[in-house]
Amino acid sequence: SGFHAADGSGYRALAAHLAAIDRNNPQLSARLASAFRTWRQFTPAHMVQAKMAMEGLLETPDLSGDLGDILDRVLAG
Repeated sequence: SGFHAADGSGYRALAAHLAAIDRNNPQLSARLASAFRTWRQFTPAHMVQAKMAMEGLLETPDLSGDLGDILDRVLAG
């Protein structure tokens, strides 16, 4: 239930965890990023928050190609 917090904190928390995991295990972070796969089915307010979290994650220095590729696909999809 916290994942869909109205203030976007759940999405930001997941993004922060993905960035931390990505440093050691890019394949796992990319796999876990699939939680964002259905973001376009969220309410409009949640969609904005989820998109902001994903775009912020894409700006992470040294982001792996694996995670970056998944995020690009999810955002484009």
